[in-house]
Amino acid sequence: MRTTGSRLFTRLLWVSLLVGAEAASGQETDPQALEAALEWLILLDNGQYGRTWDTAADLFQTAITRDGWITRITSVKAPLGRLVARQFKSSEPVTNPAGVPEGEYLVIRFTTSFENSESSSETLVLHHGPEGEWKVSGYFIRPAR
Repeated sequence: MRTTGSRLFTRLLWVSLLVGAEAASGQETDPQALEAALEWLILLDNGQYGRTWDTAADLFQTAITRDGWITRITSVKAPLGRLVARQFKSSEPVTNPAGVPEGEYLVIRFTTSFENSESSSETLVLHHGPEGEWKVSGYFIRPAR
């Protein structure tokens, strides 16, 4: 259970990232989408890989099984070590991309560093679902170039 202080810190973190998101990208980022991305990343950072799959969009869940996701993400994240810093880089709205169900998507990119990796690039693809909430439908992490 989170304390009031940690909830306040999390909210302040989101506010600072939202302000930074608008300044960094030159466009306004959907605050609900960014909040959904950050909540999902917190689960990922805390090693709650099963919960990340559970809370992901249907598209994500049909692309990989829960056990398959846990195995794959564990092999990718374990060598990186704990999160040191994450900075919003950009967001890009996409409507009706080829090869996926029609709808609104948002591609959000972060520059991230971990204790065993100086700089990585994280990309999340969020889908605006029929219930009106943003859910992660894709996650990619690569060494920054």
